Amino acid sequence: MELLKMTRQVPPLIVLPLAAILLLAGCAKTEMHPLKGVVVEVYRDPPALLVDHEEIPGFMGAMTMRFEVDAATASGARKGQHLTASLRYHDGKWQLEDVMFSDAAPPAP
Repeated sequence: MELLKMTRQVPPLIVLPLAAILLLAGCAKTEMHPLKGVVVEVYRDPPALLVDHEEIPGFMGAMTMRFEVDAATASGARKGQHLTASLRYHDGKWQLEDVMFSDAAPPAP
């Protein structure tokens, strides 16, 4: 019974902001990974690229995936172009950012 009395005495002005901070911290997870690959298909609406990408060591094997991009990136993309980008996971979606295209494969490290 004493525990219940103590819990009821905690002012909502302290509990609510703390709960909101903890909730937002858990929802704001963002991951970034470097990505290299070749454009297989370009989608305009909604803007996306189908990319055959290399392995991302320690994270993901090589595969072909569809990634969201901004409209300007999609309009500048062509099938067969090589690309480097930052792969970002945010709000439950995989997105490519800082995309750089070239017609030739980048040199091997």
